[in-house]
Amino acid sequence: MRALDSLIAAAAGVLSAYAVVEWWLWRRGQFGRGDLSGFWFWNAVFAVCLLASGLLLAKFASRRGWLGRLFMAVGLGAPLGFLFTLANRFLLGPWFGAWSFPVLYAWVAGGMASFAVLGLLLRTTASPNATGRPTSPST
Repeated sequence: MRALDSLIAAAAGVLSAYAVVEWWLWRRGQFGRGDLSGFWFWNAVFAVCLLASGLLLAKFASRRGWLGRLFMAVGLGAPLGFLFTLANRFLLGPWFGAWSFPVLYAWVAGGMASFAVLGLLLRTTASPNATGRPTSPST
């Protein structure tokens, strides 16, 4: 179930990043629409990063309450978007300046949205006892 939750969250992050770019293009009179094909290529790489980090986060976040998961998700999603933008900057070199829209905003918003969705989708699991079975609440 965690894999499906991480996949849904990664899709939400990619779509959120695309929505930020579409909003930016709309505000700028569609200037930079030609960069969308390159953005979709890098968004596919971003989706893989979101999926991998979402699977790692799901392992640790399932033991927290929903509010703790949400704060942890947003607190880790924004830095992931920033680090992905930084990696993109180093991989593209001076060509990074050719983006016609701010990819930093898009990927930071995508990382936050992805991890926020993941934080909301995960279910809290009880910690197992010494026998390996989940503990049941006392009545």
